[in-house]
Amino acid sequence: MEATLVSPPSVRHLTMIPRIDAIPWESDAFSSSSAVIVKNLHIAPGGTIYPDQELPVVTRLAAFLPGWTEPDIVYHPCAEEGFVLCGEGHLGGRPRSAGWYLYRPPGILHGPAGQPPTSFRVMLQRIGAAPGLMQTSDASAQPDADCRPVTDDYLTWPITWVESLDVNALGWNPSSPGGWAGTRHKWLARNKVTGGGTVLIEIPAGWAGTGPSARGSLEEFVLAGELTIGQQWFETWGYASRPAGEPAMQYDTMTGATLLCFWDENEFE
Repeated sequence: MEATLVSPPSVRHLTMIPRIDAIPWESDAFSSSSAVIVKNLHIAPGGTIYPDQELPVVTRLAAFLPGWTEPDIVYHPCAEEGFVLCGEGHLGGRPRSAGWYLYRPPGILHGPAGQPPTSFRVMLQRIGAAPGLMQTSDASAQPDADCRPVTDDYLTWPITWVESLDVNALGWNPSSPGGWAGTRHKWLARNKVTGGGTVLIEIPAGWAGTGPSARGSLEEFVLAGELTIGQQWFETWGYASRPAGEPAMQYDTMTGATLLCFWDENEFE
């Protein structure tokens, strides 16, 4: 039986960014193109993104400006995760628009990519932050192609490869009793070892609860609406993270909200 890669726990710090406008756009250290700008929300060692505890993982917004192109077919030595917040673009000839999601294990070729001259795209990404991250393959054995694996990591990775998922097509499920009772959710990716993963949570107007107990490290991003976490009010695209063991907080919303959450453990249990 093949062994499954077990990632070490993520390290996350208590972080509150209630208004995304408070974080400036800056140039992308991963890209030589001035047509990619980023807002870094959190940087800490990795967990389910890469099995090397020393590799920092960045959670960020990345904006791909009109006319941006990446002509090469490249890969990452770590996993990467992305969710399109707005706009449209293409990767490997396939369109990418709002609500599109990926979780890609290490060693998967992807590209070319680009933006139409009249459109931009903003993504929420989680990706290893090591210098010189993008790599090219030795194409002497077989030609490069979008989605071709160049390593076998995807076969034993604890999170299944999700290359192209339209989350709008997924149905909602009622959340189990606990801190999220009364909300609905849909899983986008699951960790087969820990039960955690990436999940959307739809919170109805007027809801109040205690949210997750932080069995493991977690991150929360407000996709739509507004809510209060603890005593801090968050607007759309607000971000928060908590380390494992951080006490549960009171959550409430007057108008309703949708959260995109990254959990090391299953916080519904």
